Amino acid sequence: MDPKRGRIWARFADVTWNSVLLYPAGYFSRRIVFSPSLRLPQDWKFASALDVKSQDGNLVQFKDTTLNTLIDSPLYAGVNYKRVDISSGPDNKVYLDLFADKPEQLVMTPEELQYHKNLVIEAQKLFNSHHYDQYDFLFSLSDTVSGKGLEHHQSSEDGSPGNYFTDWAAGVGGRALLPHEYTHSWNGKFRRPADLAVPYYQEPMKTDLLWGYEGLTDYLGPMLAARSGLWTPGEYHEYMASIAASLGPGRPGRTWRPLLDTAVGEPGLGFARGWFTWRRGTDYYDEGDLLWLEVATIIHRESHGAKSIDDFCHAFHGGANNGPEVKTYTFEQLVADLNAIAPYDWATFLNTRLDSTSPDAPTGGIENG
Repeated sequence: MDPKRGRIWARFADVTWNSVLLYPAGYFSRRIVFSPSLRLPQDWKFASALDVKSQDGNLVQFKDTTLNTLIDSPLYAGVNYKRVDISSGPDNKVYLDLFADKPEQLVMTPEELQYHKNLVIEAQKLFNSHHYDQYDFLFSLSDTVSGKGLEHHQSSEDGSPGNYFTDWAAGVGGRALLPHEYTHSWNGKFRRPADLAVPYYQEPMKTDLLWGYEGLTDYLGPMLAARSGLWTPGEYHEYMASIAASLGPGRPGRTWRPLLDTAVGEPGLGFARGWFTWRRGTDYYDEGDLLWLEVATIIHRESHGAKSIDDFCHAFHGGANNGPEVKTYTFEQLVADLNAIAPYDWATFLNTRLDSTSPDAPTGGIENG
């Protein structure tokens, strides 16, 4: 595979099980059981959320697991590897599984380590829960393989340039990647729009609530980056300001295509190339930041300062830690949960923002703030 385009090369591999397996049709994915195994190159190390049954040299046998869990549990492997414990306590085990082009790229300062530990602490404060047995950031630091960011319930596939730790100041933009993918363990993997929770992979998904799945995650992830110290408050403010500036009247597509349609049209148009200002792209990400910032300010205003977005996250994403599980929601249920925190006409507010064809970006949250 071309290392500039892919995720496998002479010193590293990102194994996505769905690309190397076959399974019978006609069954729910959670009822198909696999006994996965993998033979690694000599002296390679690996990391995955899968439970290991046995290891004999470079042959790894994993415990039996269901198809949906297998596909949701990719594996990183490579030559230069380091595992860093960033757990907040014995009941919340979280690790950085680092794979790099060079051994020196695995070295971090005490301050950099603390920022990542803070991320776990702040996420626990924000959600007041976790829904995994253990969480692994599968994190490649490379100038050879492509970058990546993909969420899973008990892990995430992450990739940044090789200087992520060695030139901390240069990587400001990339330091929101881990908070974003980590947030997905709660928002997207645990709390999931009902039409995105399909029983088997051939059933088409309906994507109208991606502004909740990705939009809310895109708001909470950078907020956690700022709370943990991965970003400074000023860097967070600049990030929000840049979104507001980029989504304004310079995008004529806003006048004919509402935000909701960028979510509904995702399967066919979301990542297409060219003509973004005229047709819009995956705006449910960036505009989701502004939408949920406004939600946060309305919660604060309507409750006279007694409630915040944290209270909503406690209620919406909280509950007992039973390991990885899915709790679906509809638009109506989301509105009801918002009303339980701060009574307001949330349905009208959200529909107005989702259906708007105003040329202006929705900056109500910035103005309220």
